[in-house]
Amino acid sequence: MPLAEPGFRGFVRARMHRRLFFTMGLAILGTFGAAFLVLYTLHPESPKGPHLERLRDFFSSEFADSWTDPARRDAFAERARLGFGVHLELHDAKGSEIGVFGGRCDESEFTLPVQRDGKLLGEVWVCSAHPPQRKTFVLAFVAAGVVLWLISGFAARRIGRPLWELVQVTRELGEGRLSSRARLGRHLAGEVGVLANSINEMASRIERQLSDQKELLASVSHEIRTPLTRLRLLTEFLRDSGANEKFVRDAELEIAEIDDLTGRLLATSRLEFEALETREFDAAELCRNVLTRLGLDAALLEVRATDTRLVGDATLLGRALLNLLLNAANHAGGATRLLIETRGERLAFVVDDAGPGFDPAELTRVFDSFYRGRGSGGSLGLGLSLVRRIARAHGGDSFAENRAEGGARVGLTLRVRPAAPV
Repeated sequence: MPLAEPGFRGFVRARMHRRLFFTMGLAILGTFGAAFLVLYTLHPESPKGPHLERLRDFFSSEFADSWTDPARRDAFAERARLGFGVHLELHDAKGSEIGVFGGRCDESEFTLPVQRDGKLLGEVWVCSAHPPQRKTFVLAFVAAGVVLWLISGFAARRIGRPLWELVQVTRELGEGRLSSRARLGRHLAGEVGVLANSINEMASRIERQLSDQKELLASVSHEIRTPLTRLRLLTEFLRDSGANEKFVRDAELEIAEIDDLTGRLLATSRLEFEALETREFDAAELCRNVLTRLGLDAALLEVRATDTRLVGDATLLGRALLNLLLNAANHAGGATRLLIETRGERLAFVVDDAGPGFDPAELTRVFDSFYRGRGSGGSLGLGLSLVRRIARAHGGDSFAENRAEGGARVGLTLRVRPAAPV
């Protein structure tokens, strides 16, 4: 699930929100339904009530006695209207209206046939004198239900929001953003607050431990450089003293490998701490320095960019180029060209090699950490992974592809702030 989505979509997807909202809403509707049913059943105007049964009997006998005497009939109808609070409509046996008392009946409560000696004399329609009151009563129930349901939605959100915040924090921690913390404010009381504090303490400990580990790695990597320098001097003394040349060369190779690994660890530490030291430099000059450091011919460099001045971390980019060239030397028969070219708005560093190229299944994995493809030998699979991290730290990315004429092409593109014009 994509989140925090604190709005309507987040509310719909949050199971606790939905359960609280609909459960409270159904409870409210059930309560009002039961109350309405009781009130409606026991209301005096209901045909099921004993009051109206007595009214039927009384009206039937009185109207039957006075029906043929219009004055007496109308006088009784008026007294009934006032005494019982109802409206009456009188109709003869043919259905014609012969009298209205109080008002017309839009909806009669009941119709009373008037009979004498088995002969139908007419009908009396009886309805409530205050019919709007019942509708108002129903509307009041509906309005109260809607208001209470809205309140239940607000309550459900208030109850579920702290847990939603905790879900967001744990998700961010799982994605590596260890600085994320639960900030629930006044919601920190009770069990949710205890849970939030536990998560915050756990995140702080993990963040502190990882920070200490990174700092230790950076310190150790930096301190290793000093004994490595002394070891190089010792190997020179051994050579001058006539020691076995093979042993001296083996020692130099081991020292060079340790030095290379130390350089990678230092570069990794700077990326972890986001400690990029950006400055203006010339990309072509950087490439020539890297070629010289590896003892390669400067003629390998080819420049197809009009302006090679950049602003970035030259040390890290030099490390990335070094890794690309070492990868070609160790696994692909050596580099045949180091190319600087412009690709859209980016500047690309490209290394062509003389190897057999990549297996198509490897092209999407060569930059993964600890991935060791064919011909990797004793490699740990960290060189190209570091290249990608350095490229992304400069707003670019890495790429690998096979060339049609044979061999592979591996490099990185950079989107860095251009150098200021001279």
